[in-house]
Amino acid sequence: SFGTGLVLLDVGSGAELPVSGLPQALRLADIGWSPDQRYLAFTHVAYGDPGGAATCASKVELWLLDVATRVAKRLMVDALSYVAGAGFSWLPDASALLVHLKPATLGGAPQATGVPSGPSTQDSQNSVGARQLRTYPDLLKNAEDAALFEHYATVQLALVDLAGTTCMVGAPDLFIGARIAPGGQHILTQALQRPFSYAVPASSFARRVDVRDLSGKTLHLVFERPLEEGLPAGNDAVSAGVRDVSWRVDAPATLVWAEAQDGGDPALPAEIRDIVYAHAAPFSAPPLVLAQLGSRFAGIQWGRGDLALLSEDWYKTRAIQTWRINPDQPASAPELVFAYSAEDRYNNPGRPVTQLDGAGFSRLLIGPGDSILLDGAGASSDGDCPFLDRFSLISKHKERLFQSAAPYYENVAAVLSVDGTRLLTTRESPTERPNFFVRDLNQSGAAQLSALTRFPHPTPQLMKVQKEQIRYQRADGVDLTATLLLPPGYEAQRDGALPMLMWAYPQEFKSASAASQTTGSPYHFNAVSFWGPAAFLAMGYAVLDNPPMPIVGAGDAEPNDTYLAQLVANAEAAVNEVVRRGVGDRNRLAIGGHSYGAFMTGNL
Repeated sequence: SFGTGLVLLDVGSGAELPVSGLPQALRLADIGWSPDQRYLAFTHVAYGDPGGAATCASKVELWLLDVATRVAKRLMVDALSYVAGAGFSWLPDASALLVHLKPATLGGAPQATGVPSGPSTQDSQNSVGARQLRTYPDLLKNAEDAALFEHYATVQLALVDLAGTTCMVGAPDLFIGARIAPGGQHILTQALQRPFSYAVPASSFARRVDVRDLSGKTLHLVFERPLEEGLPAGNDAVSAGVRDVSWRVDAPATLVWAEAQDGGDPALPAEIRDIVYAHAAPFSAPPLVLAQLGSRFAGIQWGRGDLALLSEDWYKTRAIQTWRINPDQPASAPELVFAYSAEDRYNNPGRPVTQLDGAGFSRLLIGPGDSILLDGAGASSDGDCPFLDRFSLISKHKERLFQSAAPYYENVAAVLSVDGTRLLTTRESPTERPNFFVRDLNQSGAAQLSALTRFPHPTPQLMKVQKEQIRYQRADGVDLTATLLLPPGYEAQRDGALPMLMWAYPQEFKSASAASQTTGSPYHFNAVSFWGPAAFLAMGYAVLDNPPMPIVGAGDAEPNDTYLAQLVANAEAAVNEVVRRGVGDRNRLAIGGHSYGAFMTGNL
């Protein structure tokens, strides 16, 4: 799908500001603010067919909107390559954009002959032990597929300034990523390498990661990863070598990555599972050890030279730990900030709030006394009530600044002030679709809230849908919570039991107590979309949305050992509850789901 319109909205006044110069029949795909917020870059999908149909002559164009004049223009004639990512990113000083182009010398796509060039072979010899491998659809199947993939994945990197002047960056390659360093003088590139595989997707193909200058010259080889057809068994398995390479955002050009110390195999004993390294340009000195972890590296949120938050996790136990580290003095001891279970939603501290800095990179929002803001779902037995807390990294004192309250579900979309007292939120209710508001916590009462948007109800005929968060138990005592939706005007005593559609997705847990926690909110908008079951309400069905399908594997037990038995118990509990309430007809019940939910459906 595409965006079909574009206006600017003044947050201070709430006024909509029209934009001129947009392409006719706008099909907006991606947008990106310049770091100085003076420009908005966006992509438009231009159809080659005058009648408005997508054809091989269609292309993705890069456009630029000047925020001050509110005038848009096409920035360049050359078509973007849109195979991997948005196809453009801003330089930190907002003077130009790094773009992915279709090479001018690429020529037409290779045509399939239907005649094999030779036998399709696969090597089944195992020299590295057992490997787990998912079943993937739509993989490359033969040499013709590989040639076609190589054609479309070939990218020419280039820099284009605000006047549309283009400068090529090196030679074309199979680039799947190119990220400018915060200092603006280096590019971290990732390029696929042959041979391709018929067993795994492109994300597992061999790749080469380099640091280049703005002309495309290779300055430093970071690593080369071979083709990876499977990993050791277990959800905590990772690649054996360098992984998760990125820039340290508060330094001009410092690479950060993780390396497994157990060969990527969680079954092997190891006191240190991962080491996180930092390597500063010009990359001539050895890399520094930033952290040694007892589980898997899960990311860093950068703040300033002496403050960053590093997280690690271990899926087997669901354990998550977040540490305060000093990137400028990596030898200093880390300090534990949070330790919690990924499946214990009631005690989740929330996500540290970040903001884009002047170069366009995401950094921790740090207030006085090394305080940060935490944005969380606010899960409880009453459902989700999103919150914003102020948390001191020194005293560990926590102060609640905001929490959503009935009869609305209000979520923090962005923090507009360093102290967290001015917020951009989205607010919704079962009958009001999500709209944007500015909430000023320094005000009181109704003066706190100012509406920015007033989107109307998209399906007013379903405005009076009846919604209830219902609670029931599985036969073994696990508490379950689901959302019951009934057609407008329905009365159980008068109208009797209805045909019902249940829409679900299984989830694994390590404990029955975690599986029993309430999820969702009774105050979400009753949205009708292709993604869910609500449209069936218009046909007189009752809907049970997201009835929990927990699969519990306590201790060393694997959840899938009792998958079918628990799946049936979950479905049986849901059926018994809607029949007990008199709203669902036991003989006219259907269940569906997407992806793993479809697998669930097939098994039930």
